[in-house]
Amino acid sequence: MKMQYDLRQEALALSRARRSKIAAGTRPAIQAAAVAAAEFEEPQEPLALDLHVETAALQRAHRALRASNTFASPKWTDEEGLGLSWPCPVCGTLLEKGEKVVSPSAGAELDGPAQAEEVLGARIEVLEELLSKTRPQAAEAAACQRRLRAAEAKTVDLEAALDLASRTCDELFSTLELQTAEFQAFAAQVRAAAGPWLEQQNQLEVQLGAVLKAITLPGEKPNKLREELQTERRRLQVSRRRSRRESAQKHEATIRALQTKLLEAEAPERTGLEQDLRQQLDRSSLKASERLGTNCRAKQDRLESALAQQQAKATEEATELKAQVAALEEGAEAKQREAHEAKVSRAKLRIQRTGEGKGLVARSLEVLSTGVVVYKLCAGNGKWQERFLAVTPAPPAAPESLKWSKDVSRRRLSSPSVVPLKEVVHVGFGSDALPEKHRQEVSWCCFSVWTAQRSFHFKAGDERIAENFVLGLSRLCPGTKPASVHSLILHRALGKLGPDGAARAAAISAAVRRAAEVRKEELQAAESAQAAKSEEEDEDEEGEESEHTSDEEKSATSAEPERIPIKNRAALCSYFDALDNVQQRDVVCAKMS
Repeated sequence: MKMQYDLRQEALALSRARRSKIAAGTRPAIQAAAVAAAEFEEPQEPLALDLHVETAALQRAHRALRASNTFASPKWTDEEGLGLSWPCPVCGTLLEKGEKVVSPSAGAELDGPAQAEEVLGARIEVLEELLSKTRPQAAEAAACQRRLRAAEAKTVDLEAALDLASRTCDELFSTLELQTAEFQAFAAQVRAAAGPWLEQQNQLEVQLGAVLKAITLPGEKPNKLREELQTERRRLQVSRRRSRRESAQKHEATIRALQTKLLEAEAPERTGLEQDLRQQLDRSSLKASERLGTNCRAKQDRLESALAQQQAKATEEATELKAQVAALEEGAEAKQREAHEAKVSRAKLRIQRTGEGKGLVARSLEVLSTGVVVYKLCAGNGKWQERFLAVTPAPPAAPESLKWSKDVSRRRLSSPSVVPLKEVVHVGFGSDALPEKHRQEVSWCCFSVWTAQRSFHFKAGDERIAENFVLGLSRLCPGTKPASVHSLILHRALGKLGPDGAARAAAISAAVRRAAEVRKEELQAAESAQAAKSEEEDEDEEGEESEHTSDEEKSATSAEPERIPIKNRAALCSYFDALDNVQQRDVVCAKMS
């Protein structure tokens, strides 16, 4: 009981101390600290520890009061006779009616409303203190809940963005695979179309190498022909000597047989026979020597004529080779000149383009200040309408605004629409920025002007007008990047090739096929002309060979010796002497030749 009473006294002392602090002005400071903690949402760890300690003390007091069951809510009878109940001074729990509060010291009832009011005031102070300490934690919990909800919302947005990004990546990968397959097919077609042309080029290189190899040895061919002629002449001389030796051996055998016959014959007949034989031998030796001399002279003449023909042919071939070398040198020089001229023309074209770019910028500023009639896309009805478009003010003043009006016939800016040049953030070229239904086939005649609030789309009747406006406006507007002439030319070329990559690839492949077909036709024509020329040369060579073989056959038939009938021995002796003379003449002729 004493312990319970001590706890109650401790609670009352604590409440009185708090009331004294509040009276001294400490409550506003506590409230200001609580509000500042709620605003900054910082954790209040010391206050939380005090709160836990006081809550534990109150719980201990509550358990002690409920365990003893000796305290009850104060009860008394008012003027009307009604019973009033007061809660527990520690926890505020109402007890049943009829129970009395016994004083822990004397066991008597409380002194009525005064002491009950004091107890209630202490309890209210404790509750207010608890509320002031729990308010920052509640604010912190609310801030944490708000951050949690914001994090959850961000998580949902991130999940949606990730899903969209994954779908976009899948679409891009599929598109890339399709483009890769199309490019591989196009590359295969280009290789297939360029295969015959490469083979023909290799053949031409081989032929050119053969011609160059023939050109490098123009003086050796006549020397080789001379050596071949001399070798053929030696071979003919050896064969002629061998045939003469064989014929002489046959004649000697015949003579020996005749000598034996003559010895067996009678002496008178032998004398007459010898005389006849000598006469016949003399005549035959003269005829044979004349025939042999004629044949030798004819052979020598034929050899000399053949040598002259070979020399003339070699000279002609050397002349042709020199002409071919000169033609090749001229072709190489012409190609070098063409390459040099092409290089010079490209340099001039670059210089001209640079000058044209500067002149084009000046002309574009002149066109902008003069004004032109263009078509403007109306945002209200979505139709193209004619407008007179110009930049004002005109030179020499600096242009400040872009204006257009409906007064197309007089070409005046009456009641114009105005866009200040300093508000322009982008000047576009082409119809890619237009909606799908308003895109034009002639996209290189369209241009657009963008501001921070909206965009204006125009269509010119000529591509030069669109280029002039893009060049001029991109340089007059301070918020835009100047456009280059090269980029405009490239954009126009890409637009003329096709609206997308597939159409451009198809146009380029068609041009490559046409060029390959033209090159193939040229090579076929050159091959047919070369074949016709080679056939004519073969026919000429065959005619010369047939004439040469007929001459050799005639000389061989004329060189065969006639068989002479032998009648006497004297003729045989004279025949042998003639043979010796003929051999000496052959040696002399060989030395002379």
